[in-house]
Amino acid sequence: MRDWNAEIEKRLEGRITRRFGNQYARFEGLRPSELKAWMGEGLVKDDQHNLAPKLSELAELDDEVVELEGYVIFQPREDYRLSIDAVRVKKPDEISEDLLNKWAATADIVRFEGKELNAPVYFWWD
Repeated sequence: MRDWNAEIEKRLEGRITRRFGNQYARFEGLRPSELKAWMGEGLVKDDQHNLAPKLSELAELDDEVVELEGYVIFQPREDYRLSIDAVRVKKPDEISEDLLNKWAATADIVRFEGKELNAPVYFWWD
């Protein structure tokens, strides 16, 4: 049996931004292709943090267009998981307007990271 905590820690090395004891950690900079691979290996199960997009939906996005951030709940908690609660759209002109509008309608925070027309957009769901 795989040590889930050690495997997640190894794969998120250098991207954990904050740790809260040994039960919870925040991370950033996850690529959709990594998420898709981890789900395919059975390491990460499909999840949805409140109104955020499902992991299976995010895993299909382009690495060059978005990056993901979220949190990990570690074992021995029974509800251990990796969840995504934020999406940074690096290239808004390369993602569907319908999807951007859907995220904007459900996100708790929408932040434009520049004044240019196609500046990156950050979405966060509480």
